Amino acid sequence: VPHIRYATPERLLERLTDLRFLSIDFLNTFLLTYRVFTDGVTVLEALKKVYYNPDIPEQSDSRDSSIERSPEYISSPPPDSEGGIHSPRRVSTISAFSGIY
Repeated sequence: VPHIRYATPERLLERLTDLRFLSIDFLNTFLLTYRVFTDGVTVLEALKKVYYNPDIPEQSDSRDSSIERSPEYISSPPPDSEGGIHSPRRVSTISAFSGIY
């Protein structure tokens, strides 16, 4: 996990909205500390900018880009080993009882 020691607010917002750097640790840290260097309106404006103007990289092969942009391809989860479909919900396999009394 890379550690960020210093950055401009603009660079932190870029990192927040860059899909190549999806990190729950960065997201949690950003949401806990952004009020130190910016305000909520600025963060929301940056998020709106990405939402309304997504930066989709162009592929040289039209077959590959049509597959990657296809809503069915993006929204359908891969099948599991039993031929079913993964549930979007994570289910804990830990028992509620520890066995220690």
